[in-house]
Amino acid sequence: MDLDDTCWPTFPPILKASAALESDMAELLPRAAAAGCGDRGALKASITEVQKEQPLLVHDMSALRHAALAKQARTHGDDPGAPVDELMRRFVLARSDVKDYFFSDTAASLQALRRAGLTVGACTNGNCDVRLHAEVVEFFDFTVSAGDAGATKPSAAPFWMAAHAAGCRPSEMVHVGDDVVTDLKGALDAGFRAVLVSRADLLPRKPQELEVLETLEKDPARWREVASLEEMVQVEALRERKRQLREKLIPIEGKPGFYHPNRQHALRVRLQGHRGQFVVEHFKLSASNGVSVIDQLKEVLAVNRVRVIDLFNSFDANSDGMLTRLELHRAFEFMGYGANPEAVDELFDSWDEDGSGALSFGELNHLLRQTGGGRSPQSPRRTATSIQSPLALAGDYASAAEQLKDLLRVNRVRVIDLFSSWDVDGNGVISRSEFHRAFSFLGYAGSPSVIDYLFASLDTNQSGTIDFAELNAPFALPPTEAIIDAIVHERLEASLRALQTKSKPRGKS
Repeated sequence: MDLDDTCWPTFPPILKASAALESDMAELLPRAAAAGCGDRGALKASITEVQKEQPLLVHDMSALRHAALAKQARTHGDDPGAPVDELMRRFVLARSDVKDYFFSDTAASLQALRRAGLTVGACTNGNCDVRLHAEVVEFFDFTVSAGDAGATKPSAAPFWMAAHAAGCRPSEMVHVGDDVVTDLKGALDAGFRAVLVSRADLLPRKPQELEVLETLEKDPARWREVASLEEMVQVEALRERKRQLREKLIPIEGKPGFYHPNRQHALRVRLQGHRGQFVVEHFKLSASNGVSVIDQLKEVLAVNRVRVIDLFNSFDANSDGMLTRLELHRAFEFMGYGANPEAVDELFDSWDEDGSGALSFGELNHLLRQTGGGRSPQSPRRTATSIQSPLALAGDYASAAEQLKDLLRVNRVRVIDLFSSWDVDGNGVISRSEFHRAFSFLGYAGSPSVIDYLFASLDTNQSGTIDFAELNAPFALPPTEAIIDAIVHERLEASLRALQTKSKPRGKS
């Protein structure tokens, strides 16, 4: 974290310390003070002379000022030793008393960073020492000055020294500052990420800064420009939350930047991929047995209890969600059907219904599920009664919805097999009547309106049927709003029935 013009304006604390220095010189260096050496302009000129005489001190503002005061003391007959040391101690103490000059967002922003568990350090070219005042040091974990590092920013030395003090690699550090050259470019060159603070109430940028800013490529992953420290905290807090979230997620193999929502999903996808890959590696298609390729694929799916989506994913080599002609050729080669590439091309063209040059999952699913080529009567098929379901549905809506939701979340593959068995006519979709019939197998004896609400929440496209995609959608479970609506609806019905019962005329006794 840079200090001057980032956490507070540069000149007010320096002017205050310079005024105190002039007063203290009359006490400690009386002859130099009488000669006017305590004047800010005279002292600045003396510092410039020392810079030329001792170029190795140019990075250290405290050392330069000390050398300039000692030179004045010697020139005018004052003691250049202990009095000069005391004078510099008082100056740095006053220069570092900056709490009253904080920008309005400084204290809250630094506190927010530390509450978030981040290490906050000062990295400055000046001689403000944040350790000298308790009301300032509470905001920082460490401090690095140009004098400590032996070089000024934009040299990499102060940045790397700060990284060492924080116990981090440069790539794990973020430097926040106001200067384009010393802070932004210096941090980037040192391997840091950076945040450039451009406060509206400060002086316009120098031409040199504007030129450098134009040469820097916009890269939000490496640096950002903000209008205040408060905005910086918001940006970094969001970045930190995303980083923590990425650590918890499991990357999807072959899809950089995509993640499984949880560990169970990752394991399930891996299992499903193994199933599809097992079919590709061990089942062989035949071109001479008189059975069409589609019917052979249907048979292997039924016998091995492999879903269409598993087979599709095993064909989709680059995991982009589409099957190219080349991917189909490679898959069929694995399955022993590569001797006749013209036949594979002919199959691909006939399957590519929309002529896009690639097969979507919907196209393959339609081919393998269409009537007349869906399940053959001889193909083994599980029914709702043959599956040992853990459901024991009660008669109220909330219980049915919650149990079904838990089953979908915990046993996704098993539930898909169960729903597949509900598709009685084998047309690839579940009708309302099939849905009702399935719930009767599960032992549900409550109001039919409850099942209707569940059906409607799964039928996201309102087609009147539930297709494969809807059952496999990540959020196909009944949303909270739908459950609340259903409960309210059921309670209203109960209230109306109660009112109708009370309003009936009673017979005379």
